[in-house]
Amino acid sequence: MRMKIGFFILLIFALSVPVHSQENVIVLTLEESIEQALRNNLDLQITRLQLEGTELGLRKAGTAFNPQVNLSLSPLQWEGDETLLEYEPQAHLNTSLFTPGGTSYNFSISGQKGEDDKMKTSWSVGISQQIIPHPQLDPSYQSLEKSRITLEVEKLGFEEKVNELKLQVMMGFYAILTREKECELKQLSFRHAKENLSIATNKLQQGMANELDILDAEAKLISTEEVLFQAESSLLEDRMDFKDLLGIPSQKDIIVVAQSSLNFQPGGMTSEETQREALENHPQIKEQNYQIKLYGLDLATVKSEASPSLSASLAYTSDQPGLEEEYRTSLTLEVPLVDGGEGDTEVRIAEGTLREAELNLEKLKRDIMAEVRQYFLDLKRMEKSVEFLNLSQEKYRQTLEVTKKMFAKGALTGQELQEKEISFKQAEINLLSALADYEVAKNKLLKSIGRRL
Repeated sequence: MRMKIGFFILLIFALSVPVHSQENVIVLTLEESIEQALRNNLDLQITRLQLEGTELGLRKAGTAFNPQVNLSLSPLQWEGDETLLEYEPQAHLNTSLFTPGGTSYNFSISGQKGEDDKMKTSWSVGISQQIIPHPQLDPSYQSLEKSRITLEVEKLGFEEKVNELKLQVMMGFYAILTREKECELKQLSFRHAKENLSIATNKLQQGMANELDILDAEAKLISTEEVLFQAESSLLEDRMDFKDLLGIPSQKDIIVVAQSSLNFQPGGMTSEETQREALENHPQIKEQNYQIKLYGLDLATVKSEASPSLSASLAYTSDQPGLEEEYRTSLTLEVPLVDGGEGDTEVRIAEGTLREAELNLEKLKRDIMAEVRQYFLDLKRMEKSVEFLNLSQEKYRQTLEVTKKMFAKGALTGQELQEKEISFKQAEINLLSALADYEVAKNKLLKSIGRRL
């Protein structure tokens, strides 16, 4: 009978909750929070659009090395004065292809009316090859290579923003969980302060306490209420910041739910393995390597412009109906003689820029190795901290259970029970905070060695 009454009361309570309030509540796990942020974060959306723009720019630059075909038709064309008009139709087709290797191909065919009123057709085929330097570093080729490198750099930047966003979501998620536990602790302290004031008031009525005891209890109640208010305000701010990060409207409320993400699983990597992986995959190292490629391309370009060049070409032309054929071959050598030292200076400047970038890469590697080593040591310390706090929480839990039993028997006072409840709640907060710090530190280490979070 009691179960039926309890179920009936619970049902009435559930039906009494407004529907719109349930619709305005979003329950989020850590994984769901990350997915929500990746979908709705404005900074990430802007970066994604910029990346798409760079890809289109690369596609545009690559068109210079695709076949080009132009067709010109003049089916209606008369020439002469108004008393004597001659019909002279014309057609022209030109195709060309230029390759990054310095080879260009050309084919053209044209037809027009001849003096004997017959159509005259001519066509030609040509090929030219840059022999020295190779490949030919003309502006279109350089633009294409730079666009490719820029695209790779922006992809690295996008992946870095994704990792950074995931890390921010993780930190915000754990901050809310920890703040909620802190609010529970402050609420517990506030309830105990109210109970203590009630006890002091009863004692005063019985002549077992004085007015000073009442004042002390009231001051304690005011203090705990103020601390509770500050904790709840901080929790509200954390929730608002978290909703902004995830792109959730401010009128919506959120509930974060801890799942297996907080399970403590010590990593199995050694410090040497993390540093080796960081040298291979760290995004800043990859970006610096791409920068070195850009400077190397600039150096090759200025060397190409300052060096002798040799090119060969072959062409064939045929005219019909007379079938007149013509072959042309050439070998061209260009040697810069006097430029006032400008070419040599530009080469030395480009070499210096490239060398500086290489030295910056070595310095970057050294700094990153030190950073990864520090992250690894921090993670190991946090692993031990979690182990100790886990044991400590278990001891506080056992102590609280024993205290409750002794209190039920009258062996301990309510004040002593309150102290044990507060101690246990604080141990829960300390463990949760340590687990959150551990998860954040682990993901910082993974991010520093170039892994996706």
